[in-house]
Amino acid sequence: MRTTKVVRAAAGAVAAGILLAGCGDQEADATGGDVAPSTAGAGSAALDTGDFPTIPQPPYGTADSAKAAAIESQRLAEFVILPFEVDPELTESFGSSRPLSTGKDLESTFSDEAAAIMGEALVAGYKTSAKTPDGEREFSQMVLRLTDAAAAASAAERVHTSLITPDADGDNTRMEEKIAILPNTYVSSRESTDWRTEQPVVSVQGFTAHGNYLLFSSAWVPVAEKDATARTIAQALELQEPLIDRFPATPVEQIEDIKIDQDDVLIYTVPRDGGSLADKEMAVYGARGFAQLANDQVTDASRLYTLLNDTNTDRIAVYDSTVYRSGSPESAQKLVEGLVAANLDQGWTKAASPIGLPEAQCTTNGGSNACWVANGRYVGQSTSGPKEQIDQRISAQYLILNNAK
Repeated sequence: MRTTKVVRAAAGAVAAGILLAGCGDQEADATGGDVAPSTAGAGSAALDTGDFPTIPQPPYGTADSAKAAAIESQRLAEFVILPFEVDPELTESFGSSRPLSTGKDLESTFSDEAAAIMGEALVAGYKTSAKTPDGEREFSQMVLRLTDAAAAASAAERVHTSLITPDADGDNTRMEEKIAILPNTYVSSRESTDWRTEQPVVSVQGFTAHGNYLLFSSAWVPVAEKDATARTIAQALELQEPLIDRFPATPVEQIEDIKIDQDDVLIYTVPRDGGSLADKEMAVYGARGFAQLANDQVTDASRLYTLLNDTNTDRIAVYDSTVYRSGSPESAQKLVEGLVAANLDQGWTKAASPIGLPEAQCTTNGGSNACWVANGRYVGQSTSGPKEQIDQRISAQYLILNNAK
C-alpha cells in the first residue's frame, strides 16, 4: 500500500474579484529558459513582511490520494472551452465554474440518479458557466473524463433516459428533443418561468459521448429564442471536441501519485497554514484555465484571457497569494497595468503602495483591498485580508520572487 504525503493547503480566496482556482498542465508550452529576476527596488530590510515567509517553499511533492483526482480535474480546465468562445455576449461568470472529481460534485447540477450514473466511472471533470450582462441567457459546458469510451457512451444514454423518464409521481420534467444538427447528442428541454421577470424560459441540455469523455452543454434562454440553442450546442461541440483531444491525460493508474505543483510555480506563492487541499485552491493554471474563473468584479473572462495571452502569461499559481509567470519583465509590467486597469474600471480606486515598495500598485473599494507587483517576469498578487496584511503579503511576495527562475 502506498504511503500518502502530507499536503499543505489553502482556504478560499477571492482575488479582488478574480475567484482563484485550478491547477495543471496547460494548453500552451512553457516558454522555457531562465529569466533573471529584477533586483532593483526594495530590499528585505526596507519592507514590512509581517509573519509571512520571504523565500520560496520547498517542493510540494504528491497529493494526498483523496485529493489527487481534484488536481487532475484542475488540469482539465485548460482544455474546456470558454463560454464567450461560443457566444461573445456570455461575458459574466456566476460562480459555478469548478473541478468535478466525484459523483457528489455533480449533485448540485443534476438529479441524484444522474449524478450517480456519471460518478460510476468518473476519473476527472470540469464545468464552466457564464451569462450575458442582462442575465437573459446562460450557458454551461462540462467535460467529464470517464474510464473508457464504453462508459462514456453508456453514461450519455442512461443519464438522458433518467432525465426524460417520469418519476414515481408521473412527473416528467424534461422533454426529449430530436435535433438534426446534433445527430450524436442526446438533447432534452424544460420550460419554466424566470423568477426575476416572470417570463417563460427554456433550458436545453445535450449529452455527447466523445471517446472516453462525456460532454455536456446547457443553454438557458427565453422561450422565444429556443431554436437558437441547437446552434449554440453545436458550436460548443465543434470547439470542445478537438480541444479535449489535446488534453495530456494522466494515466488512471498514475493519478494517485500526481504532483501538486505541476509546473514548479506554486513554490513561489505565499503559503497558508492549516486546512486541506480544496478543489479550487493550491493550484497552477494556464491562461485558459485561470480565465474560467474570472469574476465580473474585476474583468470578464474574455478580457482576462486576452490580457494573459498578450503578456505570454503561461502559468498562474494560486495559494495565499497569486503568482503569474509572464514571458518577460516587460510583459510582467504590462500584466500589472492591465490587471490594475481592469480593477479600476469596476469602480475601485488607487491606494497607497506598501512602505518601501513603490513598485507595487494597490487599489481599494470600501473594505476590500488589492496589490500587485512585478519582479522579473513574474507578477505577485495579494488580495485577502485587511490593508496592512495585504501590504505585508505583497512585500513578502516580492522578496520570494527575487529567487524565482
